[in-house]
Amino acid sequence: MAEFYSWVGESLEDHSIDTLRYFRSLFEEGIIRILSGRFGWEISDIERFIVRLGPALHDVGKANMVYQETVKGAEIAKKDPWFTWHEVFSAHICWKLLDALRFKGVVNKETEDLRKMVLASILFHHQGLRSLEYGLPPKVKLEAWDLPSLHVLLVRVLDEASAGTLSRKFLEEAISKCLEEFKDEIVGYSNIREVFKRVHEYILEHRSVRLKLYSVISGPLIICDWLSARKHRGGKGKNPLIDEVYYAYALEE
Repeated sequence: MAEFYSWVGESLEDHSIDTLRYFRSLFEEGIIRILSGRFGWEISDIERFIVRLGPALHDVGKANMVYQETVKGAEIAKKDPWFTWHEVFSAHICWKLLDALRFKGVVNKETEDLRKMVLASILFHHQGLRSLEYGLPPKVKLEAWDLPSLHVLLVRVLDEASAGTLSRKFLEEAISKCLEEFKDEIVGYSNIREVFKRVHEYILEHRSVRLKLYSVISGPLIICDWLSARKHRGGKGKNPLIDEVYYAYALEE
């Protein structure tokens, strides 16, 4: 199995799982209280799992082999890798996973708003750095995936996110269906902008006023993304705002 990297010397699996762990330890309970109050019901374990898909899958788009080659080249050249709009792939994979879970009867219509909130939190977790007009990669092979290795990565990350709510066997079956649909769909697009447009259209389709609550998930996700990067990248993961989070939560090691 190939090992994926989210940055030079930083494992994508480690980055994803630590982002999720920071999210759970620092923010999850507060987020669940807010969502329960706004939705008008107690958030179930399955709904908690759906919320965790945001931090768990936010960077999984970096498993695209174009980015993995970029990481290798950056390591040799001693520079930072760059793969703009990886979050579009991440959101698309999450969307297909949620479809697979719906097919298997785990999620239903009542979770539609929550699912869209999580997709929006992934799609826009770099919104301060992106625009549709600039920063798009000139050449991205949409079909460049090592799907068997991606399957293994997703099983490990989602098993952590599930925390026993769903069995590993169940997750493996859902991931297999997810990647099958993802592989079939992705070749139908000509560029990454089209992928973004389709995911964005789905999020806005029949949207409710609850969708604006996506920021309740995306804000903490952005912080936890930086916390995990700081842990694994050392000086490359430094950010003044995240320094304040470390001081506030006494996380400095």
